[in-house]
Amino acid sequence: MVHATASVEDLKSGHLPSVCAKTGEPATGFSTVRISHLPGWTWILLLFGIWPFLIAWFFATRRIDASIPLSDLALRRVRAYTLTYAVLGTLALALVFIGLFGEHPSLVWTGIITLLVTLLFIAVGWLFVYPTGRFLDEDWISLSFVDERFATALNRWSSESNVEAGQGRRPDDGGTNWKVVLLAFVVGVAVLYFLSLAYCSSPSG
Repeated sequence: MVHATASVEDLKSGHLPSVCAKTGEPATGFSTVRISHLPGWTWILLLFGIWPFLIAWFFATRRIDASIPLSDLALRRVRAYTLTYAVLGTLALALVFIGLFGEHPSLVWTGIITLLVTLLFIAVGWLFVYPTGRFLDEDWISLSFVDERFATALNRWSSESNVEAGQGRRPDDGGTNWKVVLLAFVVGVAVLYFLSLAYCSSPSG
């Protein structure tokens, strides 16, 4: 896995090398990727219930919209990825609603399974079409799942920008925070599981 480090200011403005972050080819456009950071202290609020945590998550999370350079090939992958999960998600919701209103439990289960597959596709597919980002501190972000040529160009770009601006050394890149990624996916699956249990245990007719 290849990592690169970029400043928050450069990511927000798109002031990056004209190299595709995913393929390493010359970039022809940009795609917006939202990068967020949730302070660690918010997780303890889960001990007091889901609502305090969700409120803290909404107000305490820091978010930026990063402009990531991509090539024609990478942009086509993004469009195909977005279309695929949109179709799968719509199909899943349609099956659930038809099953609920038509009292067909098999359709509801099919819709729930399709929705789980959609969530899995989104989680795994994201790594192939977008880089992931993680805040290192207030001013720097670590990008993972990027092409090596982009990482080399970005690291050189950032170093030259630091020298010109007289800034200090970039913080070390610690890699992807997989605990947060895994926890978010498990929570989503658990919510869908309990919703399906609630539906199946409710009296019919």
